[in-house]
Amino acid sequence: APAQHGVREPWRPGDTCVVGPASAERVARGTLRTHTQQAEVVRDVLTKDSRGLLTDAEAVAQLRALIAGTSPDEAKALRKAPVRPGETESPDHPWA
Repeated sequence: APAQHGVREPWRPGDTCVVGPASAERVARGTLRTHTQQAEVVRDVLTKDSRGLLTDAEAVAQLRALIAGTSPDEAKALRKAPVRPGETESPDHPWA
């Protein structure tokens, strides 16, 4: 039976969602923004650690907390994120 107005059927495995170009663009921008912010957090933690503002244990704890809160796709993007100025991709991070 078709869904009533305002009532959505539950999502099932394999369901797809067709979105228009404007929606796809908003999703892409949001995804890029999230990945950029997460990479900035990694750079900030590593910078503070290298300057002695964090102990190694504090830096590891912060990085673990960040990674624990990511989706599989976000974790993959973090593994490739540049962490030093001028880098374009870093596939050799210790957590890769």
